[in-house]
Amino acid sequence: MGLTFRLYSYIWLVVLILYSFGWSDFSGQLDINLFFFILITVTISLIIGFHYRKINVKKLKSPYKFTTLITCLVCLCFIANFIYSRQVPLFNVLRGGSSYVDNPGIPGLYPIVLTFSLYWFFYLVYCLLSFGGRYFIDAGLIFLCIFSVFSRSMLLFCVLGAAIEWFLLHKKIRHKVLWMCLGIVAAIVVVYMFGVLGNIRQGYAWNDCSYIEYLGKFHNWPKWLSKQFMWGYLYIITPLANLNYNVLNAHHVMEVDRFIVCFIPEFISQRLVPELITTSVNQTLLIETYFNAQTTYVETYYSLGLLGCYINYFAFIILFFIYNKLFKKTMPHSVIPTTVLCIFFVLSFFYNVFFYMLPTMLIIYGLIHMLLFFILKIPKKNKTESNSFVKNRTL
Repeated sequence: MGLTFRLYSYIWLVVLILYSFGWSDFSGQLDINLFFFILITVTISLIIGFHYRKINVKKLKSPYKFTTLITCLVCLCFIANFIYSRQVPLFNVLRGGSSYVDNPGIPGLYPIVLTFSLYWFFYLVYCLLSFGGRYFIDAGLIFLCIFSVFSRSMLLFCVLGAAIEWFLLHKKIRHKVLWMCLGIVAAIVVVYMFGVLGNIRQGYAWNDCSYIEYLGKFHNWPKWLSKQFMWGYLYIITPLANLNYNVLNAHHVMEVDRFIVCFIPEFISQRLVPELITTSVNQTLLIETYFNAQTTYVETYYSLGLLGCYINYFAFIILFFIYNKLFKKTMPHSVIPTTVLCIFFVLSFFYNVFFYMLPTMLIIYGLIHMLLFFILKIPKKNKTESNSFVKNRTL
């Protein structure tokens, strides 16, 4: 479980390093208080991460019932959404258009199907790692459904989640240096493809980076580095740039009720207290309107200043220990919930993971998964104890 906090530390260190390169006009000087906040949280995360580094997960002994049936249902739901919206984002891109659509699917059903498909893909990868190619078709179908949406973030989560699951199930890795080198190469390829897909998604040729070069306000991009990496660079540094922009301009209020709403998932708060939701439209500041990612801390900063940021980080610690408690009760069947929690922590550099639907739904699926396993396991345990008691009485 400590991997979650270690990944939190690593991603924020990468953000700081890339931000310091100053390849874009957006990477201005960091506020000193913000810099120390990041440094403190990274240090605490490393301490927690290495203290809880021991993990005891195993491969599945048998797959869950109705695995293929659930895969088919998920695929049918995707088809129903595409029929309802009368378009498939992937086909729009292949015709030279954009993957952005005004009506992506059936209201209420589409976001649930999209988020659950990602969680189910993680489960199918777990099956692949446990039983070999037996569930390759199932995993391939779900990946194809996700790919048809042509969301780079969803595809990136698929790759990241599969890599985390592989790492969790291979605790003792031989030839670590070789695997580290392969991992670095794989990361470079993923970031490069992220840029390629970004060009295509905007209707440009795969190697035409003029769009992102203009938006990113680059002034000293290294000549030896392919411009496809501009997409990844901006997606990594602009959230921190937006947070820094808010801190430098002391743009915050002291509203406890607005602060609390930052931790209420979007699909709930929008219906109950929409007037207290902090957005970049009316409250927080943006360096540019087209770069609206602001890290997980900007909304809480707007509500309570840097104090809100520290409380926000403390919420990560609370969530970690809740998961860790359930994890101990459901080992070794917590590979997927652990993977989800790792992604949740990694996304903290990008947006408010406690508010937006994708990360919150993944966490909810993980909690339900572990709770169901724990609840369903209790009757078997009680039944075993009862039989043992009857046997002892007979003797």
